Amino acid sequence: MKRQYHRLNNSKQFNQRYDYGSVMHYPPEDSSSGIFEIISLMREYQSTMGQRIDISFKDAKILNLVYCNNINIIFILIK
Repeated sequence: MKRQYHRLNNSKQFNQRYDYGSVMHYPPEDSSSGIFEIISLMREYQSTMGQRIDISFKDAKILNLVYCNNINIIFILIK
């Protein structure tokens, strides 16, 4: 089975900690087999991986840091 992802050692973090709740995070289990391929060392974050409902606060913050050039933009998440 070919892996869909690989580890990046040279990525910009923008002084932010890893975001398990990012909308860009892969789900923890392989969709075809249902077997967990990504296991968080912190169990409480396992269920937040792979969510596709809203962007996380850190997603919005990093978008602001990359594209808004020190302009504060507020994202309002409507549920």
